[in-house]
Amino acid sequence: MARPMIVNTSRLAFAKQDIHRLLKSYGKRDYIGEEGVSQVSHAFQTVAHTCRLMQLIPDYKQDALSTRYVIVAGWLHDIGQLKSFEENDMTRSKWGVHKHEQIGSQYLQTLGFPYPVFRLTEYHVKAKRYMVTTNAKYRDNLSTASLATLEEQGGTLSEAEASEFKSDPLFHASLLLRLADDKAKIPGDVVDFDGAFELVWKLVEGK
Repeated sequence: MARPMIVNTSRLAFAKQDIHRLLKSYGKRDYIGEEGVSQVSHAFQTVAHTCRLMQLIPDYKQDALSTRYVIVAGWLHDIGQLKSFEENDMTRSKWGVHKHEQIGSQYLQTLGFPYPVFRLTEYHVKAKRYMVTTNAKYRDNLSTASLATLEEQGGTLSEAEASEFKSDPLFHASLLLRLADDKAKIPGDVVDFDGAFELVWKLVEGK
Protein backbone atom coordinates (compact mmCIF):
# COMPACT_ATOMS: atom_id res chain seq x y z
CA MET A 1 0.00 0.00 0.00
CA ALA A 2 1.42 3.39 -1.04
CA ARG A 3 2.21 5.89 1.67
CA PRO A 4 0.02 9.02 1.61
CA MET A 5 1.22 12.04 -0.30
CA ILE A 6 2.47 15.03 1.65
CA VAL A 7 0.77 17.51 -0.69
CA ASN A 8 -2.92 17.36 -1.55
CA THR A 9 -3.33 15.45 -4.83
CA SER A 10 -5.15 18.32 -6.56
CA ARG A 11 -2.18 20.64 -5.97
CA LEU A 12 0.63 18.15 -6.46
CA ALA A 13 1.46 18.85 -10.11
CA PHE A 14 1.50 22.63 -9.64
CA ALA A 15 3.56 22.38 -6.44
CA LYS A 16 6.17 20.24 -8.19
CA GLN A 17 6.32 22.54 -11.20
CA ASP A 18 6.59 25.73 -9.16
CA ILE A 19 9.22 24.48 -6.72
CA HIS A 20 11.27 23.06 -9.61
CA ARG A 21 11.01 26.44 -11.36
CA LEU A 22 12.20 28.37 -8.30
CA LEU A 23 15.14 26.06 -7.64
CA LYS A 24 16.12 25.98 -11.31
CA SER A 25 15.76 29.74 -11.83
CA TYR A 26 17.36 31.04 -8.63
CA GLY A 27 19.12 28.08 -7.03
CA LYS A 28 22.47 28.84 -8.64
CA ARG A 29 22.74 32.07 -6.69
CA ASP A 30 25.16 32.09 -3.79
CA TYR A 31 23.96 30.88 -0.44
CA ILE A 32 24.15 33.98 1.71
CA GLY A 33 27.59 34.50 3.22
CA GLU A 34 29.05 31.13 2.19
CA GLU A 35 31.60 31.25 -0.62
CA GLY A 36 31.23 28.44 -3.17
CA VAL A 37 27.86 27.26 -1.83
CA SER A 38 24.77 27.80 -3.97
CA GLN A 39 21.20 27.97 -2.71
CA VAL A 40 20.32 24.68 -4.37
CA SER A 41 23.47 22.95 -3.12
CA HIS A 42 22.64 24.05 0.42
CA ALA A 43 19.10 22.68 0.02
CA PHE A 44 20.21 19.21 -1.08
CA GLN A 45 23.06 19.11 1.43
CA THR A 46 20.49 19.78 4.16
CA VAL A 47 18.53 16.73 3.00
CA ALA A 48 21.63 14.56 3.28
CA HIS A 49 22.56 15.86 6.73
CA THR A 50 18.97 15.54 7.98
CA CYS A 51 18.93 11.87 7.00
CA ARG A 52 22.33 11.30 8.58
CA LEU A 53 21.39 12.97 11.87
CA MET A 54 18.21 10.91 12.10
CA GLN A 55 20.39 7.80 12.12
CA LEU A 56 22.95 9.19 14.56
CA ILE A 57 20.57 10.46 17.25
CA PRO A 58 19.14 7.39 19.04
CA ASP A 59 16.32 9.27 20.74
CA TYR A 60 14.97 10.58 17.46
CA LYS A 61 12.04 8.25 16.72
CA GLN A 62 9.47 9.17 14.08
CA ASP A 63 7.07 7.19 11.94
CA ALA A 64 7.68 7.06 8.18
CA LEU A 65 5.30 9.90 7.38
CA SER A 66 6.64 12.37 9.94
CA THR A 67 10.21 11.48 8.97
CA ARG A 68 9.38 12.54 5.42
CA TYR A 69 7.94 15.78 6.77
CA VAL A 70 11.28 16.64 8.38
CA ILE A 71 13.34 15.74 5.31
CA VAL A 72 11.14 17.75 2.95
CA ALA A 73 11.11 20.71 5.35
CA GLY A 74 14.91 20.54 5.45
CA TRP A 75 15.02 20.58 1.67
CA LEU A 76 12.75 23.63 1.41
CA HIS A 77 13.64 25.53 4.57
CA ASP A 78 15.19 28.44 2.63
CA ILE A 79 12.65 28.51 -0.21
CA GLY A 80 11.64 31.96 1.07
CA GLN A 81 15.02 33.28 -0.05
CA LEU A 82 14.25 32.14 -3.60
CA LYS A 83 10.77 33.65 -3.49
CA SER A 84 12.37 36.96 -2.52
CA PHE A 85 14.69 36.73 -5.54
CA GLU A 86 11.65 36.18 -7.75
CA GLU A 87 9.74 39.09 -6.24
CA ASN A 88 12.81 41.38 -6.15
CA ASP A 89 12.27 41.96 -2.45
CA MET A 90 13.84 45.29 -1.51
CA THR A 91 14.30 44.23 2.13
CA ARG A 92 17.14 41.94 1.01
CA SER A 93 20.54 42.73 2.50
CA LYS A 94 23.96 41.17 1.94
CA TRP A 95 22.88 38.54 4.50
CA GLY A 96 19.58 37.64 2.85
CA VAL A 97 15.98 38.74 3.15
CA HIS A 98 14.36 39.65 6.46
CA LYS A 99 11.82 37.05 7.64
CA HIS A 100 12.57 34.65 4.79
CA GLU A 101 11.43 31.82 7.06
CA GLN A 102 7.92 33.30 7.20
CA ILE A 103 7.85 33.93 3.45
CA GLY A 104 8.81 30.31 2.81
CA SER A 105 6.33 28.95 5.33
CA GLN A 106 3.46 30.93 3.80
CA TYR A 107 4.46 29.85 0.29
CA LEU A 108 4.49 26.16 1.21
CA GLN A 109 1.15 26.54 2.96
CA THR A 110 -0.42 27.98 -0.21
CA LEU A 111 0.93 25.00 -2.16
CA GLY A 112 -0.90 22.61 0.15
CA PHE A 113 1.96 21.27 2.26
CA PRO A 114 0.80 20.08 5.70
CA TYR A 115 1.35 21.93 8.96
CA PRO A 116 4.56 20.12 10.08
CA VAL A 117 6.35 20.94 6.82
CA PHE A 118 5.56 24.64 6.60
CA ARG A 119 5.92 25.15 10.36
CA LEU A 120 9.32 23.41 10.47
CA THR A 121 10.37 25.66 7.60
CA GLU A 122 9.50 28.65 9.75
CA TYR A 123 11.05 27.18 12.90
CA HIS A 124 14.58 26.79 11.52
CA VAL A 125 15.25 30.39 12.58
CA LYS A 126 13.66 30.02 16.01
CA ALA A 127 15.71 26.84 16.54
CA LYS A 128 18.90 28.83 15.96
CA ARG A 129 17.75 31.47 18.44
CA TYR A 130 16.92 28.76 20.99
CA MET A 131 20.30 27.05 20.67
CA VAL A 132 22.16 30.36 20.92
CA THR A 133 20.15 31.08 24.07
CA THR A 134 20.86 27.74 25.73
CA ASN A 135 24.28 26.74 24.41
CA ALA A 136 27.21 29.17 24.31
CA LYS A 137 29.34 26.71 22.32
CA TYR A 138 26.71 26.62 19.59
CA ARG A 139 27.00 30.37 19.09
CA ASP A 140 30.79 30.11 18.86
CA ASN A 141 30.45 27.70 15.93
CA LEU A 142 27.97 29.73 13.89
CA SER A 143 29.06 31.05 10.51
CA THR A 144 29.63 34.76 9.98
CA ALA A 145 26.36 35.03 8.06
CA SER A 146 24.36 33.25 10.78
CA LEU A 147 25.80 35.54 13.43
CA ALA A 148 25.11 38.62 11.33
CA THR A 149 21.45 37.70 10.87
CA LEU A 150 20.90 36.66 14.49
CA GLU A 151 19.98 40.12 15.77
CA GLU A 152 17.77 40.79 12.74
CA GLN A 153 15.92 37.59 13.59
CA GLY A 154 15.28 38.64 17.18
CA GLY A 155 18.45 37.57 18.97
CA THR A 156 18.20 35.27 21.97
CA LEU A 157 14.85 34.03 23.25
CA SER A 158 13.39 35.15 26.54
CA GLU A 159 12.93 32.51 29.23
CA ALA A 160 9.21 32.37 28.45
CA GLU A 161 9.82 32.09 24.69
CA ALA A 162 12.37 29.30 25.17
CA SER A 163 10.01 27.40 27.48
CA GLU A 164 7.12 27.74 25.04
CA PHE A 165 9.25 26.56 22.11
CA LYS A 166 10.54 23.59 24.10
CA SER A 167 6.96 22.43 24.70
CA ASP A 168 6.11 22.55 20.98
CA PRO A 169 5.57 19.06 19.44
CA LEU A 170 7.95 20.06 16.63
CA PHE A 171 10.72 21.17 18.99
CA HIS A 172 13.07 18.18 18.60
CA ALA A 173 12.56 17.99 14.85
CA SER A 174 13.29 21.72 14.62
CA LEU A 175 16.62 21.35 16.42
CA LEU A 176 17.59 18.41 14.23
CA LEU A 177 16.75 20.35 11.08
CA ARG A 178 18.75 23.33 12.35
CA LEU A 179 21.82 21.20 12.99
CA ALA A 180 21.53 19.81 9.46
CA ASP A 181 21.16 23.37 8.12
CA ASP A 182 24.36 24.43 9.90
CA LYS A 183 26.34 21.52 8.43
CA ALA A 184 25.07 22.00 4.87
CA LYS A 185 27.58 24.62 3.82
CA ILE A 186 30.27 22.65 2.02
CA PRO A 187 31.49 24.32 -1.20
CA GLY A 188 30.45 22.50 -4.35
CA ASP A 189 27.53 22.14 -6.71
CA VAL A 190 24.73 19.67 -7.41
CA VAL A 191 25.97 17.49 -10.26
CA ASP A 192 22.55 16.21 -11.37
CA PHE A 193 19.88 18.71 -10.36
CA ASP A 194 16.94 17.00 -12.06
CA GLY A 195 17.92 13.59 -10.70
CA ALA A 196 18.30 14.93 -7.16
CA PHE A 197 15.01 16.81 -7.44
CA GLU A 198 13.10 13.72 -8.55
CA LEU A 199 14.66 11.65 -5.78
CA VAL A 200 13.49 14.03 -3.05
CA TRP A 201 10.13 14.62 -4.71
CA LYS A 202 9.36 10.91 -4.36
CA LEU A 203 9.12 11.57 -0.63
CA VAL A 204 6.42 14.14 -1.32
CA GLU A 205 4.51 11.70 -3.53
CA GLY A 206 4.87 8.85 -1.07
CA LYS A 207 6.85 6.60 -3.39
